Order: sequence, then C-alpha cells, then structure tokens
Amino acid sequence: GYEGLVGKNPDKATKVGKGSYDWMRMVGGVEAEYKIINVYESNEMPNMLGGIVIEGNIKVGSGFCDDERRKYWADPSIILGKYATIIAKEKTKAGSLRQPIYKGIRWEGV
Repeated sequence: GYEGLVGKNPDKATKVGKGSYDWMRMVGGVEAEYKIINVYESNEMPNMLGGIVIEGNIKVGSGFCDDERRKYWADPSIILGKYATIIAKEKTKAGSLRQPIYKGIRWEGV
C-alpha cells in the first residue's frame, strides 16, 4: 500500500530546501511488453512522433529521443506491430497504466 522508498546519501549532511540529490525517492513499478497498434503526432513538435498507442488503447508519449520521434513519424511501419517495453508506476484496476514510459522496442522474435 506504500508508494516506494526514500534513500539518503550517507556521506552527505542533511540539506534543507529544494535542489538536493542527497535524498532520492525510489518508486516501484511494473515493466512489460505491449504491442504497438498506432502512433500519434506531437502537439509541440509538428511532423514528429508524439507517442505510441499500445494494446488496451493506452497512449505512451514519454521516453522517446528526438531521433526516434523523427524516424518513427516519417515511417510508422517500422514500429507498428512490434512490441515495446513500457515501464509504469502501476497498472490500474481498469487495466490502464499510470505514468507509462517507453523504454525500447523488441526487434527480434516478432
């Protein structure tokens, strides 16, 4: 029922205020592969991939580099039907993913 752990660098003194990396929050999550069924265009960067749509009609827009965004938008057939590894904070009871992030594509065995 908890969200995760907080770790502290034992070699650093406690620092009050924002901007310290001496305390880091480590959140558990889920990782799985999902079939890519569609792509969508970025709102902020025209003619670039905004993200992918995976099984369950779930949109995933985080985790892509600009090169991937250009390449996959120019030719979506490169990734459509392939399996993407997605990490997320959790899988909801409704079957969706909370804060999904693209991690990579499985190129072999598809």
